[in-house]
Amino acid sequence: MFCLKSADRFLGLLRLIVLARLLLPEDFGLLAAALFVVNGLMAFSEMGLKEALIQKKEAIAGYLGTAWWINVLRTVVLTAVLWGVAPLVARLFGEQSLVGILRVMSLALVCGGLINPHIALLQRELKFNRYFLFASVGSITEACVSILLALWLRNAWALVWGYIFRNAALMIASYVFCPPPASFVFLRSKARELFSFAKHIFVSGFLKFLISSGVDGFIAATLGIASLGLYQLGNKVSQLPTTEVTQHLFSVAFPVYARLQEDRARLREGYLLMVRSAVFFSFPLAGLLFVFAEEIVFVFFGAKWLPMVPALRILCIYGLLRSIDYGSLFMAVGRPEIITRITWVRFCIVAVTLYPLCRFFGIAGVAFSVFLGALGVEGWASYRMCRILDYPFREFWRGIFYPFLAMVLMALFMLWLKTVYPADRILPLFFIIAAGLCLYLGIVFIMNKRGVFPLTTIVRRIKEALGDTRSYVHEDG
Repeated sequence: MFCLKSADRFLGLLRLIVLARLLLPEDFGLLAAALFVVNGLMAFSEMGLKEALIQKKEAIAGYLGTAWWINVLRTVVLTAVLWGVAPLVARLFGEQSLVGILRVMSLALVCGGLINPHIALLQRELKFNRYFLFASVGSITEACVSILLALWLRNAWALVWGYIFRNAALMIASYVFCPPPASFVFLRSKARELFSFAKHIFVSGFLKFLISSGVDGFIAATLGIASLGLYQLGNKVSQLPTTEVTQHLFSVAFPVYARLQEDRARLREGYLLMVRSAVFFSFPLAGLLFVFAEEIVFVFFGAKWLPMVPALRILCIYGLLRSIDYGSLFMAVGRPEIITRITWVRFCIVAVTLYPLCRFFGIAGVAFSVFLGALGVEGWASYRMCRILDYPFREFWRGIFYPFLAMVLMALFMLWLKTVYPADRILPLFFIIAAGLCLYLGIVFIMNKRGVFPLTTIVRRIKEALGDTRSYVHEDG
């Protein structure tokens, strides 16, 4: 599973580099503006059905037909709305080409709405190899289509068609990897049960949209499409440490936590292992990206993307907070309302700080506003988590502080080495990176020897966590 997920991430990174070389920031901005509308409609009508199906303790076969019909009806409504609002959105952003882009992207909505709800069973039953293989179908399709069309068209339509073909591939693959629902009957009682859990997912999902995609819309309306393209690519690059490591872990976490929700001792053990493993791997990667942001952007993406470097560095710091996942735990124990309350506070912080910071600092100010929103709720979220798991608050943050300290010392050491050996050539660059990583590992090893960070436990169990997650839920003996 780890090799499959790593290959998928590498393909995504390769796609990003190639498309950044072939296309302009304006092209990425056009797709981001279109996705702002599409994702907004989806967030406004988000049902949280997949999460509700995974979280349920009983068998869910009887719910699949109802879930399928809800998705189909939602898709019909969203497609009609998207066609109607396309001209208004184009006038708002001053880009007439958005009319055609949005209407064509309605095909992606149709494909997404017809995906087999049975696919949630792969996660619920911890069949992660099969689920990641299913997800890889979409990634491979999008990469191939968008790169080939970018070589030919050299405009935003390459990104648009890549997105559409990705959803179409996922729709087809969902019926190949899983059988369709045994019954396509809509049952009102089943729908009410699903909605009783999913209503909190809807509220928190819509607020998260306002924080993420809503920020994209604000950038497009105030700074322009090109600035949106710069911010979007910077955001994607800053997420690489998180997506390469933590999202792989957290994608399997929710169904595992849901299985363990009645056994708090095992749930606490599994959650702490996930978080400590995530920060151990993602913190040094984020530090490397922060120190070498300018060199990475210039070498891999080109000089036209250098204006995104200040925002990229701020988003790298924000990425450290994204390495600590609380949402999966709250949903697994049936407390999605905690996510809603936390997201409300985060939204208010971003809403208050976004305009003044954007006005004075551009996309770097936008990035800082998003970071402040996440930082403002971190303490509250971790406190609620500790209450649920019956774990000491200070002990939890002590486990986060030590790898953070090692990362800071590593970053300072590499910054000093850059003054001695300018990283304008490949050999000095690799030397500085290798020296920094060795320092980080050495510090963490010392912390492990002193008993303040469980490196030995992580190394012993990370293969088990990545290779066979079902070991967390097997019966004793």
